[in-house]
Amino acid sequence: MKRSCIKKIKRIIKSNSEGRYLRGEQINRCKRYCREHYGGYDDALWHIACYKINGIFSLNYIPEHFFYNELEKYLNPDKYVACYLDKGKYDFIFKTINRPQTILRKIRGNYFDCRFERCTPEGLFHQSQEVTEVVIKPSFDSHGGRGIEVIKSNELSEYLKNDYSENLLIQEYVKQHSEMAKFNMGSLNTIRICTLNLYGVPKVYSAVLRMGREGNRVDNLSKGGLSVGIRKDGSLNRYAHNIFFNERHEKHPDSGITFLGQKIPCWHKIKNTTAYLHKRIPELGILSWDMSLDVDCNPVLIEVNPNNQGINMHQFNNGPLFGDDTEKVLNWYNRKNLSTKFKGI
Repeated sequence: MKRSCIKKIKRIIKSNSEGRYLRGEQINRCKRYCREHYGGYDDALWHIACYKINGIFSLNYIPEHFFYNELEKYLNPDKYVACYLDKGKYDFIFKTINRPQTILRKIRGNYFDCRFERCTPEGLFHQSQEVTEVVIKPSFDSHGGRGIEVIKSNELSEYLKNDYSENLLIQEYVKQHSEMAKFNMGSLNTIRICTLNLYGVPKVYSAVLRMGREGNRVDNLSKGGLSVGIRKDGSLNRYAHNIFFNERHEKHPDSGITFLGQKIPCWHKIKNTTAYLHKRIPELGILSWDMSLDVDCNPVLIEVNPNNQGINMHQFNNGPLFGDDTEKVLNWYNRKNLSTKFKGI
């Protein structure tokens, strides 16, 4: 993990043409900070890359491999993560929040309806025909938009005849708010929002808007989408970036919408919703939520990510993931981690 992360960050630095460079003393300060907080890791690669991309100098950037291998793994132990990896169970787990309407689910090769009653898909086709479009996604491991498809409801019967997967989720395609749709009409544009819960009160730390490109039905960066940072008041940053962060755009390349000056509608409602949801999952310390807004400006939960959450998109767009709280978070981790090791757990 560490080697692949370092290789990736070096590639991002090399491919980025922005003419911003840290000076020698700044680099030395960053290296000292890393040695003190990241187990002796002695490199300023993430500080160099983030400054080059966003122009924000800070000691508080977290190396990606440390986040994955240490912080996320400690905050979200595998034994607690497992039950949140199956998107097909959201109808049980998240009953109090709007979610895309489930039409059909496939579990270990068997079909179930929205109430988890065994069924045959043919018996539900009449229901799906009341819906214009459906989204089909793997119940597990759809990171980066892997395996997600959007099709017309009248194509569902033929699709399932040729589907040999074990686990599948078929849902109504969300009709999104006009202020979200305007960036790219063809994709469901979502907000990736990170919450941290150390002391029983979840806090929203960083959020980005993800948008698709013309011809794409999903907004994932790995599928050609763009990300732009969201400020604390819900307004957007000036620039959006591609997955490699070697391109930046003041306007959406297809719709022509200028990012600076745009504001996410019902922003406080979205933040409050994610904090509310995280408070009900106290066993997990850090979560990344994919949220949308329906036509009536109600938050819609698309997905929650308890592992492999990804921090580069946050830090490249917005600066350090935890901002001024970084040292407090790291000190908490170091105290807890040492205590756990001492107890032999």
